[in-house]
Amino acid sequence: MRALLAKHVEQFAEDFARQAAEMERVKLKEQRDRKSDPETIRRNVEICDLRQQDRKKWSLGRLAKHFGVTTRAITKVLANENKWRRLAQQLGTD
Repeated sequence: MRALLAKHVEQFAEDFARQAAEMERVKLKEQRDRKSDPETIRRNVEICDLRQQDRKKWSLGRLAKHFGVTTRAITKVLANENKWRRLAQQLGTD
């Protein structure tokens, strides 16, 4: 009888741990996959537009200073230009 009870308790503990881990994974995924703020999308498209208009005038440093972000942030925005334009287009259709 004790062995059977110990087996059930062990199984319950394993199931509980598995469910807790799954809930934590889902929570982290929701945080990671959050939607971008519409103002951020518009700002990032503007960054891309300015850079395309005149690369010499709108250097990475100047864009960063103008928008109050780091040059690394500007680099990331420009690297994902297609993403920001697609999201901006979706904003227009919503």
